[in-house]
Amino acid sequence: MRPTLRTTRICFGPTGGARAFTLIELLVVIAIIAILAGMLLPALAKAKAKGHEASCLNNERQLGLAIGLYTQEADERLPLPRNWGRYWGNTFPLRTEAIWLPELLAMHLGVQTNVQSKSFQCAGGIKGIQLRNDVLWTRVVANFTNTYVWNHIYWNRQINNYDLPRPVSGRHDSASVRPQDAVLIWEMPYWDFRTMPHNMGINLVYKDGHAGRYKGLPSENDWWSFHSQDGWDF
Repeated sequence: MRPTLRTTRICFGPTGGARAFTLIELLVVIAIIAILAGMLLPALAKAKAKGHEASCLNNERQLGLAIGLYTQEADERLPLPRNWGRYWGNTFPLRTEAIWLPELLAMHLGVQTNVQSKSFQCAGGIKGIQLRNDVLWTRVVANFTNTYVWNHIYWNRQINNYDLPRPVSGRHDSASVRPQDAVLIWEMPYWDFRTMPHNMGINLVYKDGHAGRYKGLPSENDWWSFHSQDGWDF
């Protein structure tokens, strides 16, 4: 009995080349690619957000160290900038010069006295402000790109007003009841937990020098008015 030869047939098109994909096959390939991209992109976005948060925390840890060095050299007094930051202009100034926290800490951070220094901004914060689609704050960041805020004067919840007689700026280093809870620096946007830059939270620098994340709450529409007093006098 003669053996049977098996042959493989290859279909060729009219021009003699290999058969092209049909429309259905092409759509299936595109659908598979779209599914894979849909699975991958959220993971990449999450990784990017985590990177922003880690970079921000590193910035704030450095700022905490710089504030400690500054305080040691200023007769145990905390930095005394003009107010919360350049965005607030002449609101409740405690010095006449146009000097804010970046200028005061520059020599301790090894950076220029430039408010656009990466030491004073968070990419996640800038993105969060842009997501608000708020013309005022978007313009502010476009002009200065400084997303960190100094706790110049806190909001006293007992009197429902600024605690003008007891500013943080220029305060003696020992004048806080709980340094681990007393915040020196917070970041924008802080007024709506949905647009807070780090997974509905913000990073904070505390008076004892550490930095950490605060998870925003739906019941709070402004971190500062709820928590800027914490640890300072109660």
